[in-house]
Amino acid sequence: MSKKKLPDLRVSISGVRGIVGRSFTDALVGDFARSFSVLVKRGKIVVAQDTRPTGERFRKVVIQKLRESGCAVVDIGISPTPTVLWMVRALKARGGIIVTASHNPALWNGLKFVGSDGQFLDERRIDRLARVRSQHFFSSTSHRQGPLYRNRSAVQQHLLQILRHLDVRSIRSRRFRVAIDPCNGTGAVATHHLLKKLGCRIFTINGKPDGRFAHPPEPTPEHLRQLSRFVREKCAEIGFAQDPDADRLTIVTEKGEPLSGEYTLALAIQWILSRKKGAVVINLSTSRMAEEVARRNGARVYYSKIGERHVVEKMRAVKAVIGGEGNGGVIYPTINPARDSFVGIGLILELLSYSEKPLSQWIGELPHYVMVQKKLTLSEERSRRLLETLPRRFPGGKVNPLDGIRIDLRDGWIHARLSNTEPVLRLISEASSKKKAEELIRRAL
Repeated sequence: MSKKKLPDLRVSISGVRGIVGRSFTDALVGDFARSFSVLVKRGKIVVAQDTRPTGERFRKVVIQKLRESGCAVVDIGISPTPTVLWMVRALKARGGIIVTASHNPALWNGLKFVGSDGQFLDERRIDRLARVRSQHFFSSTSHRQGPLYRNRSAVQQHLLQILRHLDVRSIRSRRFRVAIDPCNGTGAVATHHLLKKLGCRIFTINGKPDGRFAHPPEPTPEHLRQLSRFVREKCAEIGFAQDPDADRLTIVTEKGEPLSGEYTLALAIQWILSRKKGAVVINLSTSRMAEEVARRNGARVYYSKIGERHVVEKMRAVKAVIGGEGNGGVIYPTINPARDSFVGIGLILELLSYSEKPLSQWIGELPHYVMVQKKLTLSEERSRRLLETLPRRFPGGKVNPLDGIRIDLRDGWIHARLSNTEPVLRLISEASSKKKAEELIRRAL
């Protein structure tokens, strides 16, 4: 394979992602697995996959190449990404590799790399991993093949850890009617079990873990029409939707209204800060709603670059009690210092169990903003030119160059940055109305 980066191959702190058979191949996966063994100096590695039909094939390649490199492999099969991060820490492993393309479309697959701290690799280590692969700083085989261990209880262990930190009695007393849509992803092997332990009456669509996504896998409101109808049909009090590797969570109200992941994070922040005080960390593309909820509760808010690793690093630095990303990624370090949809489910049900208010009323009491997102397929040169000229179009705005360019204005903000997961430039704006948010996009373009 040519060392020249293929157009749809993405290498970032979100790992490696590409279109299967075009840029994402057995050879590429094998090279990255061997390079990872060099990076972590071999040792015990946890390996898992999401439910995509090509996942098993690539997981076997990863296992084979790690073992040939002398690593001991703990194969936990189909498992959610937050489970893998938790297991790496629980087993004191040297790292982990997850075969997943997260919320990307079905044609894609990828690899996420986890360090010994149970966090995704930072930019420095990802760059080093890519260098090892491109320059072939690895031997093809070890003198001794590493052992293989199979663990099929990882999901149950992870869920038990979550349950230990929830008021299970309060949630069980409510016997919530809950509709779920795991999109035939890894949530299908875990979400039902968690809700059953919480005493919920469960109604499931797209609950077969076969990776045949019933709708586009990113859990955004426009992709949740089926779940919205299902919530109304079953008279559910809440609906939960997850992406294929179950680190993102979005919700549908009892009225069948699908919400963005911004509301998931805002509700989790509201609940935790009502019980304990401390700082909050969110990324630069997260809604002002989260910031306002935090400030209402007397919390200081810090911003980070986009990417789970960046948020967690900032949370550790400021000793934050909760944080996350507006894509539905709740990070509650008391349970799991990672985006964890199962933690999000537990916290939101706990919030509802302590109040007689329905979910729609909680949503109505949150600050209201409208966010508009646009993806631009541009060359890197044109994308960087847009980033350089953006501040000139918003004179008087407060410019933050931490990750791309974010410009805060009195009546909203706009953020432009190169995506970590797709070959696009992301343009996001937020204001008090859709008209104002769209006007910010028009000015930017």
